[in-house]
Amino acid sequence: MGMLMAGPFLTGWSATMADFKARCEQATDDADHRAVLVAADSLLRMAQAAGNSYYEAYGHYYQGVSNVLLGRAQQGLQQLRQAEQLAQTQHNDTLIVFIYNAYGIYEANKNNYAVARSYFYKSLTRALEQNDRLRQAKLELNLAEVAFLLKDTSGLAYARSAYEWAEANGNDEVMLVGAYQCANLSYLQRKPEEALQYLAMVKKLAEQGHYKEWSSIHKLYADVYLMMGRYAQAEEELEAALANRDNAQAATLPEIYLSYARLRAAQQRYRESNELIEQGLRLAEQHTAYASAADFYRLQAENYEAMGRPQAALAAFKLYKNLSDSIYDWEKEHSMRELGMLYEIDKSEQELAYQRQLLQVARNRTVFLLLMLLFLLVLVGVLLYSYFRQKTLYKAIALQNKDALERERLLRERLKELSSAPAPADAGKSPSQPLSTERMDALYERISDLMEEQRLYTDTNLTRERLAELLGTNRTYLSQVINRKTGLTYLQFLNQYRIKEAVRILSDAGNRDYPLKALYGDLGFSSPTTFYKLFQETVGMTPSAYRKTILQLAASSED
Repeated sequence: MGMLMAGPFLTGWSATMADFKARCEQATDDADHRAVLVAADSLLRMAQAAGNSYYEAYGHYYQGVSNVLLGRAQQGLQQLRQAEQLAQTQHNDTLIVFIYNAYGIYEANKNNYAVARSYFYKSLTRALEQNDRLRQAKLELNLAEVAFLLKDTSGLAYARSAYEWAEANGNDEVMLVGAYQCANLSYLQRKPEEALQYLAMVKKLAEQGHYKEWSSIHKLYADVYLMMGRYAQAEEELEAALANRDNAQAATLPEIYLSYARLRAAQQRYRESNELIEQGLRLAEQHTAYASAADFYRLQAENYEAMGRPQAALAAFKLYKNLSDSIYDWEKEHSMRELGMLYEIDKSEQELAYQRQLLQVARNRTVFLLLMLLFLLVLVGVLLYSYFRQKTLYKAIALQNKDALERERLLRERLKELSSAPAPADAGKSPSQPLSTERMDALYERISDLMEEQRLYTDTNLTRERLAELLGTNRTYLSQVINRKTGLTYLQFLNQYRIKEAVRILSDAGNRDYPLKALYGDLGFSSPTTFYKLFQETVGMTPSAYRKTILQLAASSED
């Protein structure tokens, strides 16, 4: 599970117990959790012998959070509860912040992401009240990690916030984990080059310090290289991750095997991939670290499908689906989003209060909150108004285009009834001789016939010269006629037909499965970018928005 941050930063020395407490802090910063356990055990024994409940609480805390990170979840949870009981008795709000954070890590390892985030937000709220910006940064990084596990790239905002604060304040430890989470979420956004830039900073900071948890760094390098198709480098990084497994967090170990399994699957070595999946699942069960379990089963289903074993693939997919559904408790997720919004509002208020203090502007806090609430209500109202207005506009555009298509169809049938024989060709005429009105009308009618009846505009290679040859005229007369009759250039004229045909296809609800990626090529566009841009400019909405509106209109008419 990447990097979850646990350790507090405290100052103050008091004889030997303070010395052991400082060792716990330093080892936690270095992600050396086994060293933390050694120092915490000494701290706890000394505190209990001296009857010092303050240091006893910290001894239990450090033991608890380290055991959680090392996969001894139940033992760690019990120690954290002992620490919380002592901290509540002492009214030690600083330690309670740390304990809530540790509870969040425990729940995240069990895939209880909504509960994990609730603990992180509780801890954040207390850290905000204490104006502990360092603790805020660490908790924001934990929220970024949970967002990554939920495949939610919005967590990048938290990661960047913590990274930028650490960079500005010279905190290498938070900067390291911040860069790691930025790399993690850039990878999730499928931006491997950006992820490698952040990882270079992670590697530099880890080498400069005494950082022990190298497995997660090597594992993320491997994931990025695999995305880029650089299999040899990915395997080299995974071997390095396994070589450093003794210092890895418990949740990281299954993820290494998941990455290895993905590499073997990419190399079409599906049997080996499934063997790695089984090893990873056993590790997840052993360490009570289920964050990757759903991804294991999804990959297993894909492997079985590639191996031609549909029944086994279906069974694995059902396990994946069941796990995925259990991860997303939508009601709790909604509550967590509200907590996140409240935290962001509180954080913004704090920053605004600091600015007001610098500017020496006295404001009443209650008035400010009321104004902010009013602003949020107005903003929500504006957004809702804009949304419904756009929806109404889209419906009007769609109906207008459908009506126009029908009118054009009827007019075309009428013109066929009245059409006369084509005029003689103009191939022999010199481009310098002007065309008569009659010849211009006849030539334009033949051009229109080729476009409307034979749909020549769907030919990507239909050049002006080729169309002129088909018409028995020259490119100059062709351009003159098109410009005189339509006011358009040759290419604009072609694209006008292409967009009109796109509108016709998308206006038919029966074409709901027609892929947009295929549509642009079928209509003669050489580039999807050109198609989307022209459709937006001509129709007033994107092709996907137009199709969605047509389908909504069709559904409402059926009702």
